[in-house]
Amino acid sequence: MTVEHRTITSRDEWLRWRRQDVTASVVGALFGVHPYTTALRIYAEKRGVEFPDADNKTMRRGRWLEPAVATAVEEERPDWKLRAPRLYLRDPDLRLGCTPDYFIEGDPRGLGVLQCKTVAPSVYARDWLGGSEIPLTTDLGRAFLYARYDALLTKDGLTSLECGDIDPAHVSMLDSVEYMKELDRVGCAVGARVDVSKFGPLLGD
Repeated sequence: MTVEHRTITSRDEWLRWRRQDVTASVVGALFGVHPYTTALRIYAEKRGVEFPDADNKTMRRGRWLEPAVATAVEEERPDWKLRAPRLYLRDPDLRLGCTPDYFIEGDPRGLGVLQCKTVAPSVYARDWLGGSEIPLTTDLGRAFLYARYDALLTKDGLTSLECGDIDPAHVSMLDSVEYMKELDRVGCAVGARVDVSKFGPLLGD
């Protein structure tokens, strides 16, 4: 097996390389276990169908937090030396590709790879805690606790809140002062769905 090592010099170039391969980010879809894409979509992409750029706030958050994860790992494992290789690796015959976040050096078992993943608390509760929620009385080592409810400001999300007549573009920005009445409707709809029993003793008497 021949593995190509390509040095990443720009995001646009890296994205072009990835289009020709099944990458580590989406390979799970081939086995029906990817939460956000399907084997059919991957097939269409590799056949040349163009989809809108999928970059979003969640993906940007992951990129921003990647160095923080590496810093935390180095503090926990001072015997490791982490190095960001900025490489795209691909098997041209199988058309498989991957982008290691960090190489791990200094481990007696040999060279390792660190992939940095971060998730929202709600996703952690759903996928890692079997759908259960973390009680607000749990000590998470924080100075204070709070609960946050986020509305999914897509057409489907607004419809589920009985606000389907609202244009998602009107309420997707915090400073949409032109559409305060619509923002207020969404806020009230979300508030009506808050289960106060989950706050337990934090609500007081």
